[in-house]
Amino acid sequence: MFGRIATISFMDEELSVDESIVEAYIKIYPNPTTGFIKIESPAPITVLVKDVTGKTVIQEMKSNEVDLSKLADGVYMICLYDDERRLIKQERISKIRRE
Repeated sequence: MFGRIATISFMDEELSVDESIVEAYIKIYPNPTTGFIKIESPAPITVLVKDVTGKTVIQEMKSNEVDLSKLADGVYMICLYDDERRLIKQERISKIRRE
């Protein structure tokens, strides 16, 4: 009668105090998305999109837009890194089918 409930978890990386200040100025939208996500950042960033297993499925260098349209619907982790490869922000994004 009731369906199964799946639990999704990601391995989190810690952010330092200085990095969390930078994080406040970064915006990732829309969420949920049907395809493209936009990223507003005051500095160049590298974007990694990871699936629920932690596998990197997309990597974009110094990009302010990422195309998720070819990915299956689901939850992904967007990880943003600075030029020194330090994690400065991560956010869960839901990719949904366009209706």
